[in-house]
Amino acid sequence: MEIRGGTEPLALIAGCQEAVHQAITRQKTESLRLATLKNTFESIVCEHARRVGVNPVILCQNAPRSPHITTIAFPGIDRQAFMMAADLDGIAVATGTACASGSQEPAPALVAMNLPKPVIQSAIRFSFGYTTNESDLTDASKKICQILKNCTSTHLIYP
Repeated sequence: MEIRGGTEPLALIAGCQEAVHQAITRQKTESLRLATLKNTFESIVCEHARRVGVNPVILCQNAPRSPHITTIAFPGIDRQAFMMAADLDGIAVATGTACASGSQEPAPALVAMNLPKPVIQSAIRFSFGYTTNESDLTDASKKICQILKNCTSTHLIYP
């Protein structure tokens, strides 16, 4: 290999090393913070869903899960209608996998889990990140609660 000295972007390499160091140092604290936000979010959204007559299902609730992602099914609610309403309210949610973006098919992982069809057809994935804070959680929860209320009152429910 014929590489001249000085071709390596030393500043970028050092910056990458520092970013990895900070990520490793903050990993435990950040995971705990995100898990707490996720659990609070699940409680608020599921409580409201029950009040409007929807029995939510938190997928894999009793299994070890990533702290930054939750998938909640709202059996009876059309997942595509929910996703569009959330998008209009400025909330990014997903109904499938990232590799099948734009597809209206349910996530293959949910199908492989042999979940009941109403759960698969209504599963919505919510993600939380490094910049997510309690204020974001409060705003999103309120909007999602309103979306659920609208979905049930405007008959965006399938049999």
